[in-house]
Amino acid sequence: MKKVLIPFIGLLVLIVLTPFILAKLMNSNIDKKISLLQKQGYQIKEVKKDIGYLSTKREFLVTINDKLKKRYHIDDVEADVILTFKNLPVTTANFDVEYKKLKLFNQTILSGYKFHLKTKDLKHFTLVGDDYKKDGLNIVGLNGNVIIDKFITKNINVKNITYKDNLKIDNLKLNFTLKSYNPIDFEGEYNLTKFKLKYQNIEIKAENAGEKFKNSFFKEYKFIDKFNADKFGILIDKNKYAVAKWNGDFNASYDKNFTRFNIDTNFAFEQSEYQNKILGGAEFNITSKIKRPADIFADVTIRVDKDLFESITSDLNPAVVKKYFKNYKTHFIFNNGEMKPYEN
Repeated sequence: MKKVLIPFIGLLVLIVLTPFILAKLMNSNIDKKISLLQKQGYQIKEVKKDIGYLSTKREFLVTINDKLKKRYHIDDVEADVILTFKNLPVTTANFDVEYKKLKLFNQTILSGYKFHLKTKDLKHFTLVGDDYKKDGLNIVGLNGNVIIDKFITKNINVKNITYKDNLKIDNLKLNFTLKSYNPIDFEGEYNLTKFKLKYQNIEIKAENAGEKFKNSFFKEYKFIDKFNADKFGILIDKNKYAVAKWNGDFNASYDKNFTRFNIDTNFAFEQSEYQNKILGGAEFNITSKIKRPADIFADVTIRVDKDLFESITSDLNPAVVKKYFKNYKTHFIFNNGEMKPYEN
């Protein structure tokens, strides 16, 4: 009988102690991650700690130091974080986060915005944001996933974002990876169904648009960007300029002080709207070198379909058009304010 009771009692004790053991392990792991974040400049103050037998609840106030504010171009940020989990095997940790304030460019962007993170391993998080409607800003249907491992990767979906009558974004899908703790070492892409930005007398619209981008450091910083849109247009003082099937590439290299740039870009569109007429497309290829403050060089090649070319150049000096264009194509060099046709 004793031989039967001893392992049974041992198993019973182990079951009874499991919540204590798991709570200790989980909180120890969390404390290590908090310590790491504090070393990186995040100021995390624990305002309440309640570790019970079956559950744990901890509350934190999070801000960042001046170094991180400068790095991320944030004027001020303050968030409340409430962490809860059961002290049981295969537990789920819940992080309820509320941005008390997020200030960028001397303006409060978010105040009282709440989102929720769930994780079983403190590496893979599901994300759900509450709908936010305040001061003209609406964020509806935000959800996604976050992976915090060697890199930080975010997959975010938002049903729509609006700001008064100035901004509207529908069906935004964003994938973004921060490759290190350096905020300019990143890659990602986004796609959206509709975009509208209005500022004073200028309105920009796009449909089914997106970009893939990457910024990294080798001997110098390199930025690579591919962009596309089924429709893209600009309205200026009721004058509409629009293109369809627009896509292109943008490649740049630059030094850390932004004093020297090398830029290569090419883009094309299949159809255009100019002065309320549907016209053909065009291709642009530009290679430029910029050294501040005033050393600018650009090698530009433009090819334009005949009907678009004739509409654009109809009001220009024929002698100038003849000088720079041949068979609806131009190739010129721009060097510090002087533009010269390129002789092939």
